Amino acid sequence: MCPEQRRPPGCKSATRGTLAPGAGRAKVRAVSKRERLERLSTPRGVIAALAVDQRRSLRRMIADAAGAPLEQISGQRLAAFKSAVTATLTPRASAVLLDPEYGLDAARRRAPGCGLLLAYEMDGYENPRPHRMLALLPRESVRRLKDRGADGIKILLSYTPHGDPAANDEKKALIERIGNECAAQALPFFLEPVGYDPGGLDPHGVEYARRKTEIVLRSMEEFARPEYGVDALKVEFPVNAAFVEGDSFHR
Repeated sequence: MCPEQRRPPGCKSATRGTLAPGAGRAKVRAVSKRERLERLSTPRGVIAALAVDQRRSLRRMIADAAGAPLEQISGQRLAAFKSAVTATLTPRASAVLLDPEYGLDAARRRAPGCGLLLAYEMDGYENPRPHRMLALLPRESVRRLKDRGADGIKILLSYTPHGDPAANDEKKALIERIGNECAAQALPFFLEPVGYDPGGLDPHGVEYARRKTEIVLRSMEEFARPEYGVDALKVEFPVNAAFVEGDSFHR
């Protein structure tokens, strides 16, 4: 800075200088994916998450327990159940997985220090669509879920390498798109591939059990590829213990 009395041409006075646009304002440091993963983890780096993002299946379980018709189980009842479970169990969890349809009140009742994962898919395990096609919640985006307080995004994807090639290609494109959304918002992307048999085999039967390991491993191999931008795979146990000789569940 030049002294006023011998300032060369072009050197501005310190008393008359102007601030650049935005200068003097506090800057908010962006939170990285790594930091958000740490919010979802224990100090030892383990993600010990409580999953309460069920919707259709939870409504059915509550109806069965209450001996009531399914249509009598309201959204308010689902929200109250999620809130009670979240408040009770999150002191022992590093994160809780909820849905933005019925779980936002529950998210506000989670224990201090408990991270928040929000589901982005419309359907859970009970997917009624042709080829079990992935559908996203129509009024949500990764940015909107981030604004709701999410530390990470979860997608449940019904997938089998033996599915219709065109349908599988569509699913892969959707996962790429979600991965790009998450990267833009610096939110970790959790993908849960759930296998099935396109021919309709009973997922609990012995015939599907013979195929399950290959379906799980090939799904992992596919979605671990970098173009999908997946940060964590939530993977099924690759065998059905009921058909493993020597296991306590063996029939």
